[in-house]
Amino acid sequence: MSDPNDRSRRRRQSRNVDDFGPYDHPTLTPRGYELMRGSPLKDESYQMPLAGLKQGDHVQPLKPGSDAQNSYAVPSRNAAAKPGQYFKGMTPPPPLFNVLPSRMFPDPNVLMHGPLDRYYKSWSLAGASVRNNQSSSPRSSETKTSDSANDQLRAIGRMVIHIDHASWDQPAFGSAWIAGPSLVATCAHNLFDSNKRHWSRAIEFYPGFDYYTSGEPISCNVTACYIPKSYLDNPATNDDIGFCYVDRNIGDIIGATIPIVPPETNHFFDDNEVTIMGYPAGAEFDFGKSLWASKGEYLFGRSSGPSDDYSPVLATNFGGGCSGCPWLARDPSTGRWNAVGLSSGHARLHYRRGELNLMSLTSPMLTQRRMDRLVDNQVFHSFEA
Repeated sequence: MSDPNDRSRRRRQSRNVDDFGPYDHPTLTPRGYELMRGSPLKDESYQMPLAGLKQGDHVQPLKPGSDAQNSYAVPSRNAAAKPGQYFKGMTPPPPLFNVLPSRMFPDPNVLMHGPLDRYYKSWSLAGASVRNNQSSSPRSSETKTSDSANDQLRAIGRMVIHIDHASWDQPAFGSAWIAGPSLVATCAHNLFDSNKRHWSRAIEFYPGFDYYTSGEPISCNVTACYIPKSYLDNPATNDDIGFCYVDRNIGDIIGATIPIVPPETNHFFDDNEVTIMGYPAGAEFDFGKSLWASKGEYLFGRSSGPSDDYSPVLATNFGGGCSGCPWLARDPSTGRWNAVGLSSGHARLHYRRGELNLMSLTSPMLTQRRMDRLVDNQVFHSFEA
Protein backbone atom coordinates (compact mmCIF):
# COMPACT_ATOMS: atom_id res chain seq x y z
CA MET A 1 0.00 0.00 0.00
CA SER A 2 1.42 3.37 -0.98
CA ASP A 3 2.18 5.94 1.64
CA PRO A 4 -0.43 8.73 1.44
CA ASN A 5 2.26 11.22 2.44
CA ASP A 6 4.23 10.28 -0.66
CA ARG A 7 1.17 10.78 -2.83
CA SER A 8 0.51 14.21 -1.32
CA ARG A 9 4.15 15.13 -1.78
CA ARG A 10 4.04 14.16 -5.44
CA ARG A 11 0.86 16.20 -5.88
CA ARG A 12 2.45 19.23 -4.27
CA GLN A 13 5.56 18.89 -6.38
CA SER A 14 3.52 18.76 -9.58
CA ARG A 15 1.65 21.99 -8.84
CA ASN A 16 2.39 25.09 -10.87
CA VAL A 17 0.78 28.43 -11.47
CA ASP A 18 -1.16 27.12 -14.47
CA ASP A 19 -3.03 24.73 -12.16
CA PHE A 20 -4.79 27.71 -10.62
CA GLY A 21 -5.46 29.82 -13.68
CA PRO A 22 -3.48 32.66 -15.28
CA TYR A 23 -1.16 34.63 -13.05
CA ASP A 24 -2.73 38.03 -12.40
CA HIS A 25 -1.99 39.47 -8.98
CA PRO A 26 -0.97 43.05 -8.16
CA THR A 27 1.49 42.26 -5.35
CA LEU A 28 2.50 38.58 -5.31
CA THR A 29 5.38 37.11 -7.23
CA PRO A 30 4.46 34.02 -9.31
CA ARG A 31 5.90 31.81 -6.56
CA GLY A 32 4.01 33.69 -3.85
CA TYR A 33 0.83 33.43 -5.93
CA GLU A 34 1.32 29.67 -6.23
CA LEU A 35 1.83 29.34 -2.48
CA MET A 36 -1.30 31.34 -1.75
CA ARG A 37 -3.55 29.49 -4.21
CA GLY A 38 -2.22 26.07 -3.22
CA SER A 39 -2.57 26.60 0.51
CA PRO A 40 -5.51 24.95 2.31
CA LEU A 41 -5.62 28.05 4.56
CA LYS A 42 -7.31 31.00 2.89
CA ASP A 43 -7.09 34.55 4.19
CA GLU A 44 -10.78 35.36 4.00
CA SER A 45 -11.25 36.79 7.49
CA TYR A 46 -12.09 40.21 6.04
CA GLN A 47 -15.08 38.63 4.26
CA MET A 48 -16.45 36.87 7.34
CA PRO A 49 -20.14 37.68 8.01
CA LEU A 50 -21.18 39.35 11.23
CA ALA A 51 -22.85 37.18 13.86
CA GLY A 52 -26.51 36.74 13.01
CA LEU A 53 -26.43 38.81 9.81
CA LYS A 54 -27.43 37.67 6.36
CA GLN A 55 -26.48 39.32 3.11
CA GLY A 56 -28.56 42.46 2.64
CA ASP A 57 -29.33 42.92 6.36
CA HIS A 58 -28.89 46.39 7.81
CA VAL A 59 -27.62 47.08 11.32
CA GLN A 60 -29.92 49.26 13.41
CA PRO A 61 -28.80 51.26 16.47
CA LEU A 62 -30.38 50.40 19.79
CA LYS A 63 -33.14 52.66 21.06
CA PRO A 64 -32.14 55.64 23.22
CA GLY A 65 -32.11 54.79 26.90
CA SER A 66 -30.80 51.28 26.36
CA ASP A 67 -28.03 50.09 28.67
CA ALA A 68 -25.88 49.54 25.60
CA GLN A 69 -26.82 52.82 23.91
CA ASN A 70 -23.37 53.16 22.31
CA SER A 71 -23.49 49.65 20.87
CA TYR A 72 -25.38 48.25 17.89
CA ALA A 73 -28.10 45.64 17.82
CA VAL A 74 -27.87 42.50 15.72
CA PRO A 75 -31.13 41.37 14.04
CA SER A 76 -32.72 38.59 16.04
CA ARG A 77 -32.31 35.07 14.67
CA ASN A 78 -32.28 31.60 16.09
CA ALA A 79 -30.16 31.99 19.25
CA ALA A 80 -29.11 28.35 19.36
CA ALA A 81 -26.07 27.70 17.23
CA LYS A 82 -26.27 24.66 14.97
CA PRO A 83 -23.53 22.76 13.17
CA GLY A 84 -22.35 24.93 10.31
CA GLN A 85 -23.93 28.01 11.87
CA TYR A 86 -21.31 28.91 14.45
CA PHE A 87 -21.69 32.67 14.11
CA LYS A 88 -25.50 32.56 14.29
CA GLY A 89 -25.35 32.05 18.05
CA MET A 90 -22.91 34.85 18.85
CA THR A 91 -24.10 37.70 21.04
CA PRO A 92 -23.82 41.40 20.12
CA PRO A 93 -20.55 43.06 21.12
CA PRO A 94 -20.47 44.86 24.48
CA PRO A 95 -20.09 48.63 24.74
CA LEU A 96 -16.57 50.00 24.26
CA PHE A 97 -14.63 51.87 26.89
CA ASN A 98 -11.56 54.13 26.72
CA VAL A 99 -11.94 54.54 22.96
CA LEU A 100 -11.58 57.86 21.14
CA PRO A 101 -13.07 57.41 17.64
CA SER A 102 -11.83 59.24 14.58
CA ARG A 103 -14.09 61.72 12.84
CA MET A 104 -14.52 59.23 10.00
CA PHE A 105 -16.02 56.57 12.32
CA PRO A 106 -18.18 58.29 14.97
CA ASP A 107 -18.98 54.91 16.55
CA PRO A 108 -16.15 52.31 16.50
CA ASN A 109 -18.72 49.48 16.67
CA VAL A 110 -19.52 50.28 13.04
CA LEU A 111 -16.19 48.68 12.17
CA MET A 112 -17.57 45.33 13.30
CA HIS A 113 -20.36 45.46 10.72
CA GLY A 114 -18.45 46.17 7.54
CA PRO A 115 -15.05 44.86 6.43
CA LEU A 116 -12.29 47.39 5.95
CA ASP A 117 -10.63 47.96 2.63
CA ARG A 118 -7.05 46.81 2.24
CA TYR A 119 -4.58 49.68 2.34
CA TYR A 120 -1.09 49.09 1.08
CA LYS A 121 1.37 50.29 -1.53
CA SER A 122 4.89 49.26 -2.41
CA TRP A 123 7.43 52.02 -2.76
CA SER A 124 10.47 51.83 -4.98
CA LEU A 125 13.48 53.35 -3.25
CA ALA A 126 14.88 54.14 -6.69
CA GLY A 127 11.81 56.30 -7.32
CA ALA A 128 11.03 54.51 -10.58
CA SER A 129 7.52 53.26 -9.87
CA VAL A 130 4.90 52.54 -7.28
CA ARG A 131 2.95 49.28 -7.24
CA ASN A 132 -0.41 49.30 -5.55
CA ASN A 133 -3.36 46.97 -5.17
CA GLN A 134 -4.99 48.28 -8.34
CA SER A 135 -2.33 48.75 -10.97
CA SER A 136 1.33 49.37 -11.69
CA SER A 137 2.06 52.87 -12.88
CA PRO A 138 4.72 55.58 -12.72
CA ARG A 139 4.83 57.57 -9.50
CA SER A 140 1.89 60.00 -9.53
CA SER A 141 1.86 63.58 -8.28
CA GLU A 142 0.07 62.34 -5.15
CA THR A 143 3.04 60.16 -4.18
CA LYS A 144 5.79 62.34 -5.64
CA THR A 145 8.41 63.39 -3.09
CA SER A 146 11.60 65.39 -3.16
CA ASP A 147 14.85 63.54 -3.71
CA SER A 148 15.88 64.28 -0.13
CA ALA A 149 12.66 62.77 1.19
CA ASN A 150 13.16 59.65 -0.95
CA ASP A 151 16.72 59.36 0.33
CA GLN A 152 15.35 59.35 3.87
CA LEU A 153 13.58 56.06 3.21
CA ARG A 154 16.97 54.34 3.19
CA ALA A 155 16.99 54.89 6.96
CA ILE A 156 14.25 52.26 7.31
CA GLY A 157 15.54 48.72 7.52
CA ARG A 158 14.93 45.11 8.39
CA MET A 159 15.90 43.56 11.71
CA VAL A 160 17.10 39.99 12.11
CA ILE A 161 16.36 39.04 15.70
CA HIS A 162 18.05 36.00 17.23
CA ILE A 163 15.70 35.08 20.05
CA ASP A 164 16.58 31.42 20.65
CA HIS A 165 19.64 31.10 22.85
CA ALA A 166 20.18 27.52 21.67
CA SER A 167 20.28 28.14 17.92
CA TRP A 168 21.18 30.83 15.39
CA ASP A 169 19.22 29.18 12.58
CA GLN A 170 15.68 30.34 13.34
CA PRO A 171 15.63 34.13 13.75
CA ALA A 172 12.59 36.37 13.93
CA PHE A 173 12.21 39.47 11.77
CA GLY A 174 11.19 43.01 12.54
CA SER A 175 11.62 46.56 11.29
CA ALA A 176 13.38 49.67 12.58
CA TRP A 177 14.78 52.98 11.42
CA ILE A 178 17.81 55.20 11.95
CA ALA A 179 16.92 58.04 14.32
CA GLY A 180 20.49 59.34 14.82
CA PRO A 181 24.09 58.74 13.65
CA SER A 182 24.39 55.56 15.75
CA LEU A 183 20.86 55.30 17.17
CA VAL A 184 18.16 52.99 15.85
CA ALA A 185 14.50 53.13 16.94
CA THR A 186 12.16 50.14 17.08
CA CYS A 187 9.56 48.55 19.36
CA ALA A 188 10.45 47.10 22.76
CA HIS A 189 9.08 43.63 21.95
CA ASN A 190 11.76 43.21 19.25
CA LEU A 191 14.31 43.54 22.05
CA PHE A 192 12.66 41.86 25.03
CA ASP A 193 10.32 38.84 24.91
CA SER A 194 7.69 39.53 27.57
CA ASN A 195 6.27 35.99 27.29
CA LYS A 196 9.54 34.12 27.83
CA ARG A 197 10.90 36.91 30.04
CA HIS A 198 14.29 37.25 28.39
CA TRP A 199 16.15 39.60 26.07
CA SER A 200 16.90 38.72 22.48
CA ARG A 201 20.28 37.05 22.07
CA ALA A 202 21.60 39.22 19.24
CA ILE A 203 20.17 41.61 16.63
CA GLU A 204 21.34 42.63 13.16
CA PHE A 205 20.02 45.70 11.36
CA TYR A 206 19.96 46.12 7.55
CA PRO A 207 19.00 49.70 6.59
CA GLY A 208 17.52 50.18 3.12
CA PHE A 209 17.25 46.41 2.70
CA ASP A 210 16.19 45.31 -0.78
CA TYR A 211 16.60 41.66 -1.71
CA TYR A 212 16.43 42.45 -5.44
CA THR A 213 19.37 44.85 -5.62
CA SER A 214 22.87 43.63 -6.40
CA GLY A 215 25.75 43.90 -3.99
CA GLU A 216 26.14 43.03 -0.34
CA PRO A 217 23.63 44.81 1.92
CA ILE A 218 24.85 47.30 4.49
CA SER A 219 24.42 46.05 8.03
CA CYS A 220 25.33 46.70 11.64
CA ASN A 221 24.96 44.90 14.95
CA VAL A 222 23.00 46.15 17.92
CA THR A 223 25.35 46.44 20.90
CA ALA A 224 22.97 47.82 23.55
CA CYS A 225 19.44 49.15 23.97
CA TYR A 226 17.07 50.76 26.42
CA ILE A 227 13.30 50.45 26.84
CA PRO A 228 10.78 51.79 29.39
CA LYS A 229 11.24 50.07 32.74
CA SER A 230 7.47 49.76 33.03
CA TYR A 231 7.41 47.55 29.90
CA LEU A 232 9.08 44.73 31.85
CA ASP A 233 6.11 44.60 34.22
CA ASN A 234 3.32 45.44 31.79
CA PRO A 235 3.99 45.18 28.02
CA ALA A 236 1.37 47.79 27.14
CA THR A 237 1.33 49.45 23.73
CA ASN A 238 2.27 52.88 25.05
CA ASP A 239 5.48 51.44 26.53
CA ASP A 240 6.38 49.37 23.45
CA ILE A 241 9.29 51.66 22.52
CA GLY A 242 12.99 50.85 22.24
CA PHE A 243 16.20 52.58 21.18
CA CYS A 244 19.31 50.70 20.10
CA TYR A 245 22.98 51.60 19.93
CA VAL A 246 24.87 49.95 17.06
CA ASP A 247 28.52 49.22 16.33
CA ARG A 248 28.82 51.67 13.41
CA ASN A 249 27.78 55.26 12.75
CA ILE A 250 25.13 53.84 10.49
CA GLY A 251 23.36 57.19 9.99
CA ASP A 252 26.51 58.70 8.51
CA ILE A 253 27.21 55.62 6.37
CA ILE A 254 23.69 55.57 4.92
CA GLY A 255 23.46 59.34 4.83
CA ALA A 256 19.88 59.38 6.08
CA THR A 257 17.99 59.68 9.36
CA ILE A 258 14.32 60.08 10.26
CA PRO A 259 13.81 62.19 13.40
CA ILE A 260 11.02 61.59 15.90
CA VAL A 261 8.64 64.55 16.13
CA PRO A 262 6.06 63.83 18.87
CA PRO A 263 2.42 64.59 17.97
CA GLU A 264 0.89 67.07 20.39
CA THR A 265 -2.58 65.50 20.51
CA ASN A 266 -4.38 62.38 19.34
CA HIS A 267 -6.25 64.56 16.81
CA PHE A 268 -2.97 64.82 14.89
CA PHE A 269 -3.93 61.54 13.23
CA ASP A 270 -7.32 62.93 12.22
CA ASP A 271 -5.76 65.95 10.56
CA ASN A 272 -2.64 64.49 8.91
CA GLU A 273 -1.94 61.70 6.45
CA VAL A 274 0.26 59.06 8.09
CA THR A 275 2.14 56.39 6.15
CA ILE A 276 3.44 53.14 7.65
CA MET A 277 6.67 51.87 6.08
CA GLY A 278 8.31 48.57 6.93
CA TYR A 279 8.93 44.94 6.04
CA PRO A 280 5.77 42.83 6.58
CA ALA A 281 6.81 39.20 6.19
CA GLY A 282 3.63 37.69 4.68
CA ALA A 283 3.47 36.12 1.23
CA GLU A 284 1.22 38.98 0.15
CA PHE A 285 4.20 41.29 0.62
CA ASP A 286 6.74 38.95 -0.97
CA PHE A 287 7.99 37.83 2.44
CA GLY A 288 9.47 41.21 3.35
CA LYS A 289 12.09 41.25 0.61
CA SER A 290 11.69 44.98 0.04
CA LEU A 291 10.23 48.05 1.71
CA TRP A 292 6.44 48.40 1.69
CA ALA A 293 4.27 51.39 2.52
CA SER A 294 0.68 51.47 3.74
CA LYS A 295 -1.44 54.61 3.67
CA GLY A 296 -4.03 53.46 6.14
CA GLU A 297 -6.88 55.55 7.50
CA TYR A 298 -7.04 56.58 11.13
CA LEU A 299 -9.72 54.59 12.98
CA PHE A 300 -9.58 55.34 16.69
CA GLY A 301 -7.35 55.74 19.71
CA ARG A 302 -7.51 53.33 22.62
CA SER A 303 -6.18 53.79 26.16
CA SER A 304 -5.66 51.34 29.00
CA GLY A 305 -7.32 53.70 31.46
CA PRO A 306 -8.52 57.28 32.02
CA SER A 307 -5.02 58.51 32.87
CA ASP A 308 -3.33 56.90 29.83
CA ASP A 309 -2.69 58.37 26.39
CA TYR A 310 -4.77 57.15 23.48
CA SER A 311 -2.74 54.79 21.26
CA PRO A 312 -3.63 55.56 17.61
CA VAL A 313 -4.93 52.78 15.35
CA LEU A 314 -4.62 52.79 11.54
CA ALA A 315 -6.35 50.53 9.01
CA THR A 316 -3.76 48.36 7.26
CA ASN A 317 -3.18 44.70 6.50
CA PHE A 318 0.49 44.76 7.48
CA GLY A 319 1.38 41.91 9.81
CA GLY A 320 4.37 40.20 11.39
CA GLY A 321 7.73 41.58 10.32
CA CYS A 322 6.67 45.23 10.37
CA SER A 323 6.84 45.48 14.17
CA GLY A 324 8.98 48.48 15.02
CA CYS A 325 8.63 50.22 11.65
CA PRO A 326 8.00 53.98 11.65
CA TRP A 327 4.74 55.81 11.13
CA LEU A 328 5.65 58.79 8.99
CA ALA A 329 4.18 62.22 8.31
CA ARG A 330 5.53 64.97 6.09
CA ASP A 331 6.89 68.24 7.41
CA PRO A 332 4.67 70.72 5.52
CA SER A 333 7.49 73.23 5.13
CA THR A 334 10.21 70.89 3.83
CA GLY A 335 8.35 67.82 2.56
CA ARG A 336 10.71 65.59 4.54
CA TRP A 337 9.60 62.67 6.68
CA ASN A 338 9.19 62.73 10.47
CA ALA A 339 8.40 59.70 12.64
CA VAL A 340 5.18 60.23 14.61
CA GLY A 341 4.64 56.62 15.73
CA LEU A 342 5.79 53.03 15.30
CA SER A 343 4.09 49.68 14.76
CA SER A 344 3.47 47.83 18.01
CA GLY A 345 0.89 45.19 17.09
CA HIS A 346 -2.59 44.35 15.84
CA ALA A 347 -5.43 46.38 17.35
CA ARG A 348 -8.73 44.78 18.27
CA LEU A 349 -12.03 46.23 19.34
CA HIS A 350 -13.39 43.14 21.11
CA TYR A 351 -11.67 40.19 22.76
CA ARG A 352 -13.93 37.25 22.07
CA ARG A 353 -14.30 34.20 19.85
CA GLY A 354 -15.27 34.76 16.25
CA GLU A 355 -14.05 38.34 16.24
CA LEU A 356 -13.57 39.95 12.86
CA ASN A 357 -10.04 40.88 11.90
CA LEU A 358 -9.89 44.66 11.80
CA MET A 359 -6.74 44.62 9.65
CA SER A 360 -5.19 47.35 11.74
CA LEU A 361 -2.05 48.27 13.65
CA THR A 362 -1.59 50.35 16.77
CA SER A 363 1.29 52.59 17.83
CA PRO A 364 2.42 54.04 21.13
CA MET A 365 1.35 57.65 21.48
CA LEU A 366 4.78 59.27 21.24
CA THR A 367 3.99 62.46 23.12
CA GLN A 368 6.86 64.63 24.35
CA ARG A 369 5.79 63.80 27.91
CA ARG A 370 6.23 60.09 27.23
CA MET A 371 9.58 60.58 25.52
CA ASP A 372 10.82 62.68 28.46
CA ARG A 373 9.62 60.03 30.91
CA LEU A 374 11.69 57.42 29.10
CA VAL A 375 14.87 59.29 30.08
CA ASP A 376 14.25 58.65 33.79
CA ASN A 377 12.21 55.45 33.57
CA GLN A 378 14.35 53.08 31.51
CA VAL A 379 16.23 49.82 31.72
CA PHE A 380 19.51 49.42 29.82
CA HIS A 381 20.72 46.15 28.31
CA SER A 382 23.95 45.12 26.56
CA PHE A 383 23.88 42.30 24.00
CA GLU A 384 26.26 39.33 23.98
CA ALA A 385 27.16 39.63 20.32
